[in-house]
Amino acid sequence: MSSSCFPSARHAAQRKRRQSVPAANLPRTPRVIMNSEIKAASSTTKNLRKKMAVHKPLISQMKGKKMISKGKTLSGFLKDFASERCFGKLSKRQLSSISHCFTVTHVKNGEYLKRSGDPACYLYVLVSGKISMKSFNRKRNELEQTQIEIGDIFGATEFIHDFPVAEMVAISDACVLTLSRDMYMKHHTDSSFEFLSEYILESGIQFIANRLRDVIFFSALNSEQLWTVASMFQAKFVQSKEIVVRQGEPGDSLLVISNGEVAVTTPGTENEFEVEIARMTPGTIIGELSLVQDDYKRLATVRTVRDSVLLQLHRYHFAEFLETAKQIHCKLRSAILDRAAVNETIQKIPLFESIPAHKIHLVGTVSSVNRYPYSTVLIEQGEKNDRFFVVRQGEVNVLINNTLIRKLVEGDYFGEMTLFTDADRASASVTVSSPEGATFLECSRTDFRSLFLTEPGVLSDIQMRILG
Repeated sequence: MSSSCFPSARHAAQRKRRQSVPAANLPRTPRVIMNSEIKAASSTTKNLRKKMAVHKPLISQMKGKKMISKGKTLSGFLKDFASERCFGKLSKRQLSSISHCFTVTHVKNGEYLKRSGDPACYLYVLVSGKISMKSFNRKRNELEQTQIEIGDIFGATEFIHDFPVAEMVAISDACVLTLSRDMYMKHHTDSSFEFLSEYILESGIQFIANRLRDVIFFSALNSEQLWTVASMFQAKFVQSKEIVVRQGEPGDSLLVISNGEVAVTTPGTENEFEVEIARMTPGTIIGELSLVQDDYKRLATVRTVRDSVLLQLHRYHFAEFLETAKQIHCKLRSAILDRAAVNETIQKIPLFESIPAHKIHLVGTVSSVNRYPYSTVLIEQGEKNDRFFVVRQGEVNVLINNTLIRKLVEGDYFGEMTLFTDADRASASVTVSSPEGATFLECSRTDFRSLFLTEPGVLSDIQMRILG
C-alpha cells in the first residue's frame, strides 16, 4: 500500500501543497473563517468601548436617563411627582419615550418664563421652585396672580386654543419642563402621549364649558349636556380693532364673548362712517338666529374694542349634534326661538311701528330679559328712572300715592317717557304683583338712543307717539 494512503502521510502532502499556493488563493476552511471573525469582533469591541467612554452622556440619555439635576432623572420626576393622571400609568418605556420630548429649562428668580401676550407655543410642568402666573378674573374684571405648585401642568388652555399666554415669572430659582407644540404635534398619537393628550383636550373643553355656564342662552343645560355642547365650540383670539362679523354678510355661526369687549356698529349717513350703537361684554351672544335660519344675514358689524376671546359654534356642527340629542335640541331651540320672540314682542308695540326691521333685532340685542320676584319695586314714584320695560310674563301694579291705578299684563309696557326725558321723575310706582314673579324685557335710555343716532326721524316719530 502506498504511503500516501496513511492519514499522517496524506496530511503532510496536503500541507506541502498548501505551502506552494499563494495565501490569497487558499480555500477558507470553517476554522480559518472563525478565527478571522473573532479577531474582527475583538477589534470592533475595543473601538466601541472607546466611543462609549467619549459619548457616555449621550448614551445615558438614549437609555431614558435624561437628568433634571444631580441624582434626579426626568422620567423619574414625571413618574413620582407630576400629574398622576397624565404620567402615573405609563410604563418605563413610555416614560422614557415621552421624557425625551420635554426640554429642561432653568429660570432664575425674577426672570420671565413668558411675558403677557407672547405666543402660546409651550406646555409647562414645574419641577422645582416657584412660578407666579397672572390670569384674568372675569367676574372681578381684573388680573389675579396664581402660584404654580411643583408637579403642576400649566399653560394647557393657551396651548390648545392658541391664545396669547398670561405673564409667567419666577419668584424663586425654578426648573421647568417645556413641551413645544411642534414636538407635541409630532408625537401626540404615540401611546406615551395618550393620557396627556386627553388632559390637554379636556382642559380646552372645560374652559369653554365654564364660559358657557354664565350665558343665559345655555343656562338650561345640565353639566353633562353643557360639556357636550362645549366640545362643539371653537375658541379663538381676536386682536383689538379687528372686525369679527360684517353687516350684510351671511351668518352661519353663533358667537359668545368670553373675554374682552366688542362694539356693535352700523353705517352712518350715506355709508360715510360707522356709528357705534352698543358695546358687548363677556357672556353676550351674537348671531344666535344663524343656528336655525339658513338665510340669516348679519344685522350689524361687530368689531373688537380690545383683545378678546370669542367662542364660535358653526351651524353644521350644531345640526349634526342635534340629530342625536333631541332633549338638548328642544332646550336650545326653545332658547333661540325665545330670543326671536323678543323681536316679535318689540314689533307689536305701537310705539315702534316705524322702526326698520334690522333695527328691531338690534333693540332686542341691546335689551336684556330679566325676572323679578313678587313685590319687587321696579320704578319708585318721585325717583329718576332710565329704563324702559315690556312685560313678557306675569303682572305688575301701577300705583300713585300707594293707590292702585291699573294692572299691566303680558305685552304692556311702561317707562317709555324715560326714552326721551332725562330730568323727569317717575309719576307712579310699578311693583310686581304676580305671586310667581314676572319677566320683563328691559332697555336703557342710552342704549335705545344709540340705535337711532343716524335716524333722527325715527326717534321723532316715536316721541310724537309717546307725547300724543
